[in-house]
Amino acid sequence: MLRLAAKYVWWTPPDIVVSEGMSRLVANVMEMGTWEDGTALIECVGVDAFKEVLKSPPAGVISNRSLAF
Repeated sequence: MLRLAAKYVWWTPPDIVVSEGMSRLVANVMEMGTWEDGTALIECVGVDAFKEVLKSPPAGVISNRSLAF
Protein backbone atom coordinates (compact mmCIF):
# COMPACT_ATOMS: atom_id res chain seq x y z
CA MET A 1 0.00 0.00 0.00
CA LEU A 2 2.87 2.37 0.67
CA ARG A 3 4.03 1.99 -2.93
CA LEU A 4 0.56 2.84 -4.21
CA ALA A 5 0.27 5.76 -1.80
CA ALA A 6 3.58 7.18 -3.01
CA LYS A 7 2.53 6.77 -6.64
CA TYR A 8 -1.04 8.13 -6.47
CA VAL A 9 -0.94 10.65 -3.61
CA TRP A 10 2.63 11.83 -4.18
CA TRP A 11 2.24 15.14 -2.34
CA THR A 12 1.64 13.45 1.04
CA PRO A 13 4.02 11.03 2.80
CA PRO A 14 2.84 7.46 2.12
CA ASP A 15 2.59 6.51 5.79
CA ILE A 16 0.19 9.42 6.40
CA VAL A 17 -1.90 8.48 3.36
CA VAL A 18 -2.24 4.91 4.62
CA SER A 19 -3.10 5.97 8.16
CA GLU A 20 -5.34 8.98 7.39
CA GLY A 21 -6.18 9.31 3.71
CA MET A 22 -7.30 5.96 2.39
CA SER A 23 -10.40 7.37 0.70
CA ARG A 24 -8.19 9.75 -1.28
CA LEU A 25 -5.87 6.90 -2.26
CA VAL A 26 -8.76 4.71 -3.36
CA ALA A 27 -10.31 7.57 -5.35
CA ASN A 28 -7.01 8.43 -7.04
CA VAL A 29 -6.42 4.81 -8.00
CA MET A 30 -9.95 4.68 -9.42
CA GLU A 31 -9.25 7.80 -11.46
CA MET A 32 -5.64 7.30 -12.55
CA GLY A 33 -4.68 3.76 -11.66
CA THR A 34 -3.78 0.81 -13.77
CA TRP A 35 -5.84 -2.35 -13.61
CA GLU A 36 -2.98 -4.04 -11.74
CA ASP A 37 -2.74 -1.25 -9.14
CA GLY A 38 -6.51 -1.25 -8.65
CA THR A 39 -6.51 -5.00 -8.14
CA ALA A 40 -3.60 -4.79 -5.70
CA LEU A 41 -5.38 -2.12 -3.68
CA ILE A 42 -8.62 -4.11 -3.59
CA GLU A 43 -6.64 -7.06 -2.24
CA CYS A 44 -5.31 -4.81 0.55
CA VAL A 45 -8.44 -2.87 1.53
CA GLY A 46 -11.31 -4.95 0.15
CA VAL A 47 -14.11 -4.26 -2.27
CA ASP A 48 -16.21 -2.54 0.41
CA ALA A 49 -13.67 0.29 0.67
CA PHE A 50 -14.05 0.94 -3.06
CA LYS A 51 -17.85 0.88 -2.77
CA GLU A 52 -17.75 3.41 0.08
CA VAL A 53 -15.59 5.81 -1.94
CA LEU A 54 -17.99 5.51 -4.89
CA LYS A 55 -20.88 6.46 -2.61
CA SER A 56 -19.10 9.62 -1.44
CA PRO A 57 -15.90 10.37 -3.39
CA PRO A 58 -13.62 13.28 -2.47
CA ALA A 59 -14.72 16.37 -4.37
CA GLY A 60 -13.32 16.71 -7.88
CA VAL A 61 -11.26 13.52 -7.85
CA ILE A 62 -13.28 11.07 -9.92
CA SER A 63 -14.26 12.14 -13.43
CA ASN A 64 -17.52 11.21 -15.11
CA ARG A 65 -15.57 9.00 -17.48
CA SER A 66 -14.07 7.04 -14.59
CA LEU A 67 -17.47 6.75 -12.90
CA ALA A 68 -18.81 5.18 -16.09
CA PHE A 69 -16.34 2.34 -15.71
